Amino acid sequence: MSSTKELKVLPFIKGCQIRLLSKEDEAEDSADKYLAEASYDGEPDSEVFYVAPHWHKYHDEYMSVTEGRLEVTVEGITRIIIAGDDPAFIPRWHVHSMKGFKGEKLVFQEKAVPAGPTKALFFNDLLSQGPDVKIPHALRVFWDGDTYPSLPGNIKLLDQIFMLVLGGIAKVTLFWDRRPKHF
Repeated sequence: MSSTKELKVLPFIKGCQIRLLSKEDEAEDSADKYLAEASYDGEPDSEVFYVAPHWHKYHDEYMSVTEGRLEVTVEGITRIIIAGDDPAFIPRWHVHSMKGFKGEKLVFQEKAVPAGPTKALFFNDLLSQGPDVKIPHALRVFWDGDTYPSLPGNIKLLDQIFMLVLGGIAKVTLFWDRRPKHF
């Protein structure tokens, strides 16, 4: 059995956090080596876990619920996954979003294919300045992290142009805001 090392805990929004994990016995090129585990405490005054519609060009994702329910929408098709269900597969180039349910505790893990620490480094980068993420920083992180917000109309060419222009500007103008190389 693989031993799991906690690399970092990142506050996300009130009542939510993301734990960056590494399974030490897994090979570096294994999709199971690095995981991001998100949790929502379900408390009445907590913000409900939600990730807005976005997509990725170069990696697929798998979402596995270990506690509670997670609503996953991929290209307009919504599925609710619970602990014990097969992981939700999100292919690259597919717009997707996720959300928890108010008052229900949620824990789920995300892994990316191709394998490597890229996804964990993305979350580490995004939340490196705390949970109150500023738009210029988010655009720079999206630029570096293969993330495209889905703009109205679901025209991926426009999403790419948006990121090319605004993500590129953020990358150049925020020259001091560089992607962390480690956790």
